[in-house]
Amino acid sequence: MKDKLDRVYFVSDYGVLNHNSPGTNADNLQRMLNTLSGKMEITRIVFTDTGTLYVNGPIVIPDNTDIEIKDGVTVSGSPGNVKPVFVSQYWSYILSKRSVSEGYAKNTANVDIRSDYIGLWGGGTVDYNFTSGNTASGLDMHCICIASAKRVRLGGGLLIAGAIKYSYLVANVQYLDAQGLRFNNRSDGLHLQPPINYAYVRNLYGATGDDMFALTGGDYLDYDIGLRGAFNYIDVQGIYGENSLCAVKVAGNSTTPINHLNVDGIYGKFKQSVFRIWTDSEHLSSTDVKTCNIDNIGAMPGESYRAVEVKTVGGGSGVNIDNMSIGIISGDFSGSDVPVISVTTGTAGNSSVSVHNLSCICPRNVACFLEVGGDGAGSDVSRIDNLEISFDAAILNANVPEGYGVKVTRGQINNLTMDGSITLSSGQSVLRKSGGKISMVTYNNLNQINGFSCYATTGNFDSSTPTFKFIGGSYTSPDKLISLVTGYSVEAAGATVFSKIGEIFYTTAGVVKVQGQLLYGNSCIPTQPAAGVTWLVKGFGISADVNNIGVNRGGYCYNTNPSLAGGVGPVAADGASWVSII
Repeated sequence: MKDKLDRVYFVSDYGVLNHNSPGTNADNLQRMLNTLSGKMEITRIVFTDTGTLYVNGPIVIPDNTDIEIKDGVTVSGSPGNVKPVFVSQYWSYILSKRSVSEGYAKNTANVDIRSDYIGLWGGGTVDYNFTSGNTASGLDMHCICIASAKRVRLGGGLLIAGAIKYSYLVANVQYLDAQGLRFNNRSDGLHLQPPINYAYVRNLYGATGDDMFALTGGDYLDYDIGLRGAFNYIDVQGIYGENSLCAVKVAGNSTTPINHLNVDGIYGKFKQSVFRIWTDSEHLSSTDVKTCNIDNIGAMPGESYRAVEVKTVGGGSGVNIDNMSIGIISGDFSGSDVPVISVTTGTAGNSSVSVHNLSCICPRNVACFLEVGGDGAGSDVSRIDNLEISFDAAILNANVPEGYGVKVTRGQINNLTMDGSITLSSGQSVLRKSGGKISMVTYNNLNQINGFSCYATTGNFDSSTPTFKFIGGSYTSPDKLISLVTGYSVEAAGATVFSKIGEIFYTTAGVVKVQGQLLYGNSCIPTQPAAGVTWLVKGFGISADVNNIGVNRGGYCYNTNPSLAGGVGPVAADGASWVSII
């Protein structure tokens, strides 16, 4: 025996050997764990003999057990065993309290019954080793199942391979420390079910057939252990995907809020989206996120997939997010005509998607950045209350004629603020609207070259009037600033327009109100009246041809038409005519 005084024990000393049968190894290993572990102090169990050691799982890890699997060691399920390789002390207790009623999983387990500590880590491999056979339960398809522990340590470079479904299913943990997890399996890598109070997740690597990291409030019925509760303070840094399906997926139930999620650093290549906040089937029908921060996305999605998507799939009540920020996105999205970020009801047209506060940074190489209500949405129920976009010297690909910074296809944006610098080609737009609704749009010291500030082919679905604010900023060679087919209001405060001839505000119908100050030497509005269009201007800092302005009490501007009474210069409406005030 080795290191007894330090409570470190080697499995080979207890008859757990590579040449033994899986049944013999399982019996000897479980007997060893039951004898040595489960004490007040933490016991370390070490696998050191290189090669493959087969067991008939599941092996139950007692309380206060720390299992280390050294580099070069593989602990493998026996072929055809179709059971988890390792499960935690209270896994069987949790399953015994699980029931299914009306197609939904429920669980009456006491979530306060927990192990003090469970550890499974090292530089080696745990191989589920699925080759064939059937499982009695969908919950037997996962390689490592940890439920009900105060503290859990996972990773250390450990590779989890060959699982039918998840590499790790973890639920009801107070403190999760998962660092250096490697995957090579058919479904999720690290999959968390509630309640999880604190999770410190670092450096997930490898290939998964589904999500590398998943937070689900329950799950699909076959994999749902039935516990409910919150996700609190989930902190993730470093996901490195090797052609996995998706990096992160968040999907919940009405009783499983995600109170704080922080993800920093996603890299590699994915077959579908990089980051998803979803509803997904009737079992994951209500996703409620309080705070979600995403930063440093260096990964690329699959062709025709969005990098980040907030979406309803399969019905349910929908997705609700209080606060979400999306920071640096460093991939090259200039060759894609789908948005980098999408907020949509997807195929579940009757489910709502609501985001209260969303802030994003638009990268340099992009064609279409953020869309609301696209991707097959069936109704106008996608909503962002407050959206802030900062353009990081963005350059829209000229080969995408209808490229945009923000697009509203359905749904609505109530308050949109944009700043930074963006270069477009003619016909492209900072904001494009083909449906839905926009209410208040603020261009805050935006530097725009070419294109439209806003181009809309439809009015608001509720016939409301949008307002546009231009606060400082510069607009060089724009097609127009605003081109709509309905009325709107413009409030200007010191923006400057360069290298432009002709109107910068345009509509085909309705009343347009323009006021404030805008540094532009030509008429901001068309010079010729058009049927069904009324222009109202207030501001000596607004240049306009009064030939096309209704003479309404309180109207005033800087007239650009020398042939009219009052001539070029400041004029004011006086009864039925315009009068010079100098």
